[in-house]
Amino acid sequence: MSGPEPSGSADTFMRQRWSPHWYLIAACLALAGTALKVQQWYFSRPLWLDEEMVLLNVRDRSFGELTGALWLSQAAPIGWLWLQRAAVLAFGTDDRVVRALPVLAGIATLWTAWWMARRAFTPWAGAIFIALCAVSQWMTFYALEVKPYSSDAFAAILLLAVAIWAADEETQPFSLRRTALWWATAAMAQWFSFGATLVMPACALVLIAAAWRHAGTRSAVLVACQGAVWLVCFGVHYVLSLRGASSDPFLRDFWASGFAPADGGIAAIAGWIASQAEPLASHPGGTQHWLLFWLTAVGGAIVLMLRRPASGALLLLMPLSGVLFAIAHVVPMKDRLALWMFPAIYAGVAVAAGYAIERAFELRSWRGMPVLALSLVLSVSALVVGYDIVTRGNENIIIRGNNHGFDDARSVRLLARLRQPGDAWLATHFSLPAVWWYAEVPVADPERGSRMPGDPGGSLFEITHKYFGTPECRKGEPLRDLQETLSGVSRVVVYLGFDSKIPDGFQELVLDRLSHLGARVAYRAYGEGITAIYDLRQPPDIPAGREVTPVALSNDLVKTLDGCVGISLARRW
Repeated sequence: MSGPEPSGSADTFMRQRWSPHWYLIAACLALAGTALKVQQWYFSRPLWLDEEMVLLNVRDRSFGELTGALWLSQAAPIGWLWLQRAAVLAFGTDDRVVRALPVLAGIATLWTAWWMARRAFTPWAGAIFIALCAVSQWMTFYALEVKPYSSDAFAAILLLAVAIWAADEETQPFSLRRTALWWATAAMAQWFSFGATLVMPACALVLIAAAWRHAGTRSAVLVACQGAVWLVCFGVHYVLSLRGASSDPFLRDFWASGFAPADGGIAAIAGWIASQAEPLASHPGGTQHWLLFWLTAVGGAIVLMLRRPASGALLLLMPLSGVLFAIAHVVPMKDRLALWMFPAIYAGVAVAAGYAIERAFELRSWRGMPVLALSLVLSVSALVVGYDIVTRGNENIIIRGNNHGFDDARSVRLLARLRQPGDAWLATHFSLPAVWWYAEVPVADPERGSRMPGDPGGSLFEITHKYFGTPECRKGEPLRDLQETLSGVSRVVVYLGFDSKIPDGFQELVLDRLSHLGARVAYRAYGEGITAIYDLRQPPDIPAGREVTPVALSNDLVKTLDGCVGISLARRW
């Protein structure tokens, strides 16, 4: 490690070199993060609604059919879908099998952070960067979710690391071979990650500028021309996958708040950008100190830019790209869809923290006190933010337990074991994917998920809440729709899982209405989810002639939700 300069310049800081014990520390941090992800994967929670919906596409569509718009308003890169499809065909649909790809992407993110830290950062900054990537709350959470978010983080950090390597401003002359390798990596990565597509413009801009600065206009033009391979791949991928995702009206409406206002002018856009700082720092940033978080990230990028302009510019341009994409309504800048920006943002925080620590260690005389004072401000900010991210991540790591209080796996598998031929299954709209997945109901057939497998007489119905006064629900006949639809059915199997569309009290209303039709012969609650079986051949739990009132049979609570239970054959949307 070279000696410090009295002026305390950033040049001295960036010339810090890694000693063998720092290599070991960095490797141990990456290994610890890897072990954590493996442990979480092995003891992982049950699948959640979004995961089930994208996996139904993977399970019930061929490789060719995975192109175009996906069922159930889902979106994922075609390469990611193909890898998941290959895993399901080779190893089955066990939760650990389908989560293997996201976890491997999370592990790859850690080791790419390790490689990037060794090349671009000082030892303290590198160690902090790896730690942030290893245990931050949402980087950890999304590595366990069967969605392409962990692939977004991996692709983003991979392209960032390779771009820093290609634009290396200290150890080598500018190399067109390295920029060609970056373009090839970007072209391949965008097949497996939407995030790879989003980081490309900023990285390409920096590489072209670096080529112009170090090798002239001709080299800059050549670097830009190397992007032809990426452009071809993007065009094909857009036709096969991206076009369907970008045109889905449900997804556009769902993520509308992640876009800047389209007609409010500059002031409205600026206000919207400011309003996103706090929620983004919390999710996916993982810290409540949102102002310190952004100031530290920007400060770290500036510190890095003082010695390595291209590397620092990359850290600054990633969040700026997210803002521009949201203004242009290309991609929302909101929670998990913004995860691709955060490896670069974490790098800024890490550089700031490392700079503060190492400048304090290098202080040798009172002449450095002004620098120390400035460093102290940066260090307090960086260390508070870094500590908050690490501790909140450690406290909120989910290894066991249910997601949002629902355990679809145990609930549906229990009902599948207890069902009998001819049973009618009932589930709410957003509980249907759980039944389709865990009861292995195919959704690619013409009936679109209304027939139970291996049971010609068994049907799956979607139940909804209907208020009195609607055509399906008359105040004097609250049971008519259920009675007519279930006529001739011996037993009813019910799963009341997650559903954002139903009002409070609907679970109790369903149990009450069915108790007027038959006897409840099985009941089990897993967290917030309820499973029940009613035998319509036995006398009702609530005798005929008694007023139909919504009484909670599952517990001591009484809900006041009135109305009827609407019922129709389940349909895949």
